[in-house]
Amino acid sequence: MEALVRDLRIIQIAETVTREFDSDLIFNIDGMTPTPQVSWVLNGTEFVSDLAERIAVDLDNRIDPWVVNFLKKTRAENIAMGITQAGKTFEAQAFFELPVELNPLLPGKRISMLGALFTGSLTLIPALIDYYIANPETFDGLHPFVSVERLNSWKLEVITFLSEV
Repeated sequence: MEALVRDLRIIQIAETVTREFDSDLIFNIDGMTPTPQVSWVLNGTEFVSDLAERIAVDLDNRIDPWVVNFLKKTRAENIAMGITQAGKTFEAQAFFELPVELNPLLPGKRISMLGALFTGSLTLIPALIDYYIANPETFDGLHPFVSVERLNSWKLEVITFLSEV
């Protein structure tokens, strides 16, 4: 197998590759361990994956700012609605930290809304919100700070964001 390398990144792997530009490099990758993949980078005499670094940049540039803004907006809305004066700050915090067992294949494994947001595991949030809506006792007494309407709004925000990334 051969790897076509352009700008120090593998752009094609095939039995035979062809240079398109004078600066293109061709490497025989038979027997290399681990086996290089498309998008790996030539670092000296080795090919390495920079996938983790690229994901970290994506987290820094897109996921983390969205989470921070989502939490800031939610906090501001709750404050504006009078959460402190209503004495519901503690209960709302407990709601966001409520451990939920969502996956029957992983008994005893629980996640929370705050945990999913903190880790950037946004794909888990729609299922969490569906659980909350199906189990209204999880947010009993928290209206208007946590309500079916707000939960659905938060779910839509997450789904919309995920559809754009």
